[in-house]
Amino acid sequence: MVDVPNEINGLHCDANTDDKQQPTPNEQSTDDPPRDDEGLLLEYDTVICGTGLVQSILASALARAGKSVLHCDGSDLYGELDAVWSFETIEQLYDQYGQGKGNDEEISNSAVDKDIWSVPLSPKGGLSSLQFHSLHTVRYFGIETGTAVESRYGKGTVRSIERNQTINDDTFTLQLELSDWKLADQKSPVLYISVPSTVMDDSVHLEEHLHAVQNIRSTTTVQAEELMKLHRFFALDATPAFILASGPAVQGMIASNVADYLEFKAVEGLYWLEASQDNDKNFELSRVPCSKNDVFGTKLLAPMDKRRLMKFIQLSMDYATKMAVAEELEVEAMETEVEVLSLNERHLNQGRSLARPQNKAVATNDLQALEQHMEDGNLSFDEFLTQNYKLSPKLRSIVRYALAWETDPTSTSLATGMLILRRHLQALGRYGNTAFLCPMYGSGELSQAFCRSAAVFGATYLLRRAPLAVQYEEKLCDDSSKTVKGVILSGDTGSDEEIIKGKLVKCSNVVVPATALMTGTKSTCRIVRRLSILKGQVIPSENREQRYVVFIPPNTIGNSHAIHGALLDRSVAVSPFGCTLLHLTTTVENKNHDPDNILEHAKNAILTSKRLVNNKGDDVDSLVELYHVTFSHSLAQVSEEPSDLTNGIHICNHSGQTLTADVAFEQARSLFQTICPGMEFLGLSKSFDEAIQQRAREKRYDDDEKMMLESALSMIVDKSANSNKSAATTAAAAKDVAKREVLLDLRVSFCERASLATLDVT
Repeated sequence: MVDVPNEINGLHCDANTDDKQQPTPNEQSTDDPPRDDEGLLLEYDTVICGTGLVQSILASALARAGKSVLHCDGSDLYGELDAVWSFETIEQLYDQYGQGKGNDEEISNSAVDKDIWSVPLSPKGGLSSLQFHSLHTVRYFGIETGTAVESRYGKGTVRSIERNQTINDDTFTLQLELSDWKLADQKSPVLYISVPSTVMDDSVHLEEHLHAVQNIRSTTTVQAEELMKLHRFFALDATPAFILASGPAVQGMIASNVADYLEFKAVEGLYWLEASQDNDKNFELSRVPCSKNDVFGTKLLAPMDKRRLMKFIQLSMDYATKMAVAEELEVEAMETEVEVLSLNERHLNQGRSLARPQNKAVATNDLQALEQHMEDGNLSFDEFLTQNYKLSPKLRSIVRYALAWETDPTSTSLATGMLILRRHLQALGRYGNTAFLCPMYGSGELSQAFCRSAAVFGATYLLRRAPLAVQYEEKLCDDSSKTVKGVILSGDTGSDEEIIKGKLVKCSNVVVPATALMTGTKSTCRIVRRLSILKGQVIPSENREQRYVVFIPPNTIGNSHAIHGALLDRSVAVSPFGCTLLHLTTTVENKNHDPDNILEHAKNAILTSKRLVNNKGDDVDSLVELYHVTFSHSLAQVSEEPSDLTNGIHICNHSGQTLTADVAFEQARSLFQTICPGMEFLGLSKSFDEAIQQRAREKRYDDDEKMMLESALSMIVDKSANSNKSAATTAAAAKDVAKREVLLDLRVSFCERASLATLDVT
């Protein structure tokens, strides 16, 4: 089924290749290129399998470059593992990918002829390795002495639960003091309820019995039920992702105008979970310092650690500044201290408070030593922190896992660690207290926005049409290379119950996720995620908004890798008022590990940790979990050498355990440069740009707003002339009219540009 046909406003919008590229069938005539009975082109430049974030960004970039793109997905919603799920979607996926249910299914479809040369693909695409481990909605929270309850007689509190002293009477008496009304003596009435001993083993069993017999439930249970009824207000991200306030993602969204489709809010703070010093079973949640004031004001670090951290951060800021200057000036090496300091005037943000003062010289010896170690590659990031800056184990852990976002207990290289750290520092304070931006309505909006952009510029979208195989052919030449011929798509049932058969769609390039390949891939670890819906707020705040990131280093709760947590609420439109979403993500290597158990401990550690109380004195102990789901997926890697792969097949990978979506942008850029070498990533092709300008000129006199302004201006000029004003005044008015005409001519809105993209720009 063609879900998003290649038609917008009634006009076909297939984009032709740029003048500098090789001609395609689209350029054979000025008329609409030939299509099949479904409205698809007979041949596409690129077929993209799956609508994950990487593929969606790439589809937008290729469409804007003038390439014909077919974007297909076997699912009926966009995003794959980068989608926003509803409760209904999660239940459907749980039935399909629950424990013991197949992610190793064989392809059985008559559309794939086993006699032809083809690379088989999993019909589940990017979801082929998905597996659910648990799914649970809490129905009862238990009743015990002191619990607030609601009954048919009104609200009240359980005053006591005592065993009856009568012989041969194995029951308990529950005393419920009502609070909604008073007796004649102004005392609260008390209900005496007999309870059998068989339900006294657990507070939850007691509440189940009281609900069934007396219609009595705890207030927490009633409130939880009301919150879960607001299911349409939840946006449940499969892969929560943030955006660096200054990085490839922001640059790409601005360059492509996709930022017009999206809204963001700044993350309020970063938090660090660690075991208490007095008791290893208790945990403390402390704020990670993100500014100079935070560093010297935090209780997380000892005084000497604060000074050492500032010294290292200042070196990192010097290095980040130097590299930023090098990137802006398009040079590889900067030799003078003046060039390092010059960027202070261009990068004015809160992160600057972590850098050294302008009148203090840069420690060039330390900077040169850092660059020498990075060039030699003889030290890991952790070894550099230990040997050169004498950082304590706790401080090294904070730098590695909270500032440089490492996940593995084995430290990364010094070059990689410094690259991530400098990107973090450069984005600090751009739009708030941290370096992160959070998308409104869920991270899944990112992939949908880029799919929308791709469709505007001519891409064709097919949902519920799974790619089953990539067909190739061997060219008779010296190297006998295998070249892509096309993609075999599955069939579907149309809206009028018409059977749509599977077919071969010809193309020159195919982009497939690594997890969709049936052969030639390997996976040594899995990404495990747990999504919890909480009643209440985890981090007390004056504005009652929850937009925080939590870091749990390895071996804190028995975890082999770091755990990333994301706290989000109604401030970014992902939950109703009173609820907080807790996303937990980690990596497991051993299949014998119980991933659900690891993240269950992480959730309990966060909810029971010692936290600061806000100025309003809100009770944070009332925080409870209403719902949770745990699932995992593999990190597949291509095991074959690039030379062994078919020419024209391009492999993309899911970003895995990463905090930001910037990794997806970098991967999409790399794929784009492979398919379209020398072209600008997310830039607009020359043909599209010329067509937009031409339509702007043609629509000049169809602009009602412009005509109204011109009419008003002409009336002013006529009135001025009739009133016998001086020639100088008339000339000034005429000049003003001419100026306004120029401004009106230049006003071309994004909506106009989008509608112009529907032209066939042959």
